[in-house]
Amino acid sequence: ALLPLDRSSDAITGQFFRTRTRKLHLTDFLVGYKLVAAAGFLFFAVLLGGYIFFQVRRISEPPTLSITEPKNGTRLDAPSVLIRGSTDPDATVDVNGRQAYVETDGGFQLTLDIPRGTTIVVVKSRRRHGSESTSVRRVIYDQPFPGWNEHTVSSTEKNIR
Repeated sequence: ALLPLDRSSDAITGQFFRTRTRKLHLTDFLVGYKLVAAAGFLFFAVLLGGYIFFQVRRISEPPTLSITEPKNGTRLDAPSVLIRGSTDPDATVDVNGRQAYVETDGGFQLTLDIPRGTTIVVVKSRRRHGSESTSVRRVIYDQPFPGWNEHTVSSTEKNIR
């Protein structure tokens, strides 16, 4: 069957030319297997690139570190302090050079013996690949020295007895 011919003109030259109209068929919208394969490969490459990006970013970020106890400037009446906090479960924690055990939920605690006076407590949380977070607390152990409970005798009292 012959298709009907339309007459159209070119806007610049004004010349007429013939165009053919055609009916659309369902097969005009089908996509070839090569195009589907290329789109699938591109989709896979974008997903893989995004996964790698977020994993590298997660590894390179320092771990979270939150110290809940003691508060900075806490005054203690005993020569030990309980350090308690939380971090990422896959991180290691050092408190003034001593390693603390990290629970599966990321919580940790360690009792540290301290001398009289002000002590700086440095808590470091470190990932396997080296990035670390640090938190510093100052605690004060100011228990007075044991005193004499005896009554001091003056020289005049000695002479009266």
